[in-house]
Amino acid sequence: MFKTQGHTAEYKPGEDHLHWDAERYGASVKLSPPDHDGLPTGEPERLRKFFHKADLGRISKPATIVDMHGKILTIFLPDILSPCHVDHINTVTKRLHKVLGRSLTASSATDNPWRSSGFCAPDCGGQFGAGRITISPGYFMQRQERIQDPLVISASYSSADVQNWVAALSITEFFWNAITAAVAPDLFKAGSTAISDILQELSSNQDSLPPASRWPSIFSGLEVIVNRVTLSHRDAGGSPTLFDLLVSLGTGHTATMKLADVQAELDYFPGTMLYIAGRVLEHSVGPWVDGERFVIAHFMRDKVHDRMGVPRPNFPMQSFFLEMVGKEKKGRESAAPSNRILAKARVASWYNKSPAERLGLLNNHKNHPRNNAAAPTETLPKPYGPVLSPGKEKESAAPSNRILAKARIASSYKESSAERLGLQDNRK
Repeated sequence: MFKTQGHTAEYKPGEDHLHWDAERYGASVKLSPPDHDGLPTGEPERLRKFFHKADLGRISKPATIVDMHGKILTIFLPDILSPCHVDHINTVTKRLHKVLGRSLTASSATDNPWRSSGFCAPDCGGQFGAGRITISPGYFMQRQERIQDPLVISASYSSADVQNWVAALSITEFFWNAITAAVAPDLFKAGSTAISDILQELSSNQDSLPPASRWPSIFSGLEVIVNRVTLSHRDAGGSPTLFDLLVSLGTGHTATMKLADVQAELDYFPGTMLYIAGRVLEHSVGPWVDGERFVIAHFMRDKVHDRMGVPRPNFPMQSFFLEMVGKEKKGRESAAPSNRILAKARVASWYNKSPAERLGLLNNHKNHPRNNAAAPTETLPKPYGPVLSPGKEKESAAPSNRILAKARIASSYKESSAERLGLQDNRK
C-alpha cells in the first residue's frame, strides 16, 4: 500500500516497478566520477541505505521502468527500427570515419579523460572507425555558462561531412521527434520550445552558421559515439526530467546497457531505442564480443533551457501512455499488469512492423531526397519536425504540430492493434 493525494491506494508491483519516488531519488543523487575499472560508482550502493533495493535483472522485451507513483524513468524499445532503417543510418555514418578519427586527437588534451577513452576500433579501423562527435546548433562552451556567456554552435557543425550527415538523417530525426511527442509529451514541448528559441537567438548573430536553421531534432544536442566502452556514469548536464534518447546502431554486436541503480541489464542491439533519465540512473555499456557498435545520443542541457526560460518538464506518466493507446480510462491511477504488457507490446510491434510504411518516407532510401544534403526541410511533413520558424510564426505553428504528431501516432496504435501484435517478423 502507498499513499497518494491524501488517500491510501493499493499498489500491485510489477517487475518493472520501483519502490521509491523518482523525484526524491534524483534529489538525493550525488554525481561521482566514473570508476575506471569498469565497475559502478559507489553511489548506487550508498543510495540503497535510504531507498529500497531494486533488482530487475535482464530485460529483453519492450519495457518501461516506473517508480512507485507511475513516473517513467526509462522507455526501452528493443529492435524498434527495421533492418533497412538501421542499414541506412549505418551507411550514412560510415562517412564520418575520418571526422571521428580526428576527434580522438582533438580530445586527448581535454580534462574529461573518461569520455575520450575506452575506444576499441577493429583492426584497420573497421567500418565506422572510433571516436566521439558532439553536434549542437546552440550550447554553452565548457565552463562558460554565466549570464554574459553566449550560446555557440558546436565546432563540429562547421564540418561539411557533419552537415551532410545531419541532413541525411533529417527525416529519421523527424520520426524520432514524433515518437517523443507520443511517449513523453512534456519533454517534446520543452525541447521544441527551447530549440525554436535557440534558433531565434542565433539568427540575430551574424556569425552564426547557416546549418543551425536546418536543425532537425527537438533535442538541442546529438553525440555520435563509435566503438567505445562507456563507463558507469550519470549525465551531469541535464536535469532529472530531461531524458536522453539513445539509439543503438552498428552491425553484428550484442552489447548490453547496464543500469546500476536498479540492477538491470538491457539488450542494446542495433535498432534499439532507449529513453532514459540519465541524471537519475547510472548507466554503462561494457565490452561486447562481435561486430561494431555506435550510438546516437540525443540530449538537452538544463542550463540552455534555463537561458531560454523554458521550465523543466514533468516526468512522463504511465497512466498517460496507457490512456493514449486506449488501454486505460482517464482518471485511473493504474492498470492491470496485463494491460501494461499489452500496451508496451503494441508500441514495439507497430514500430517493428512498419515505420517505413507509416511515414511513407523510408521505403527507398537510396533515391530519397534525404540523401541530398541540400534537400530543404520545408518539403518534409511538418508534424514530424521541430518548429524552426522564429517569432510569431513559431507561436502559432508549435501547438498544432505537436498535437498532430501525437494524434497521428496515437491513431496508429488504435487502428489495427490486433493485426500488429505478433507480426514483428513481417518487417523483414
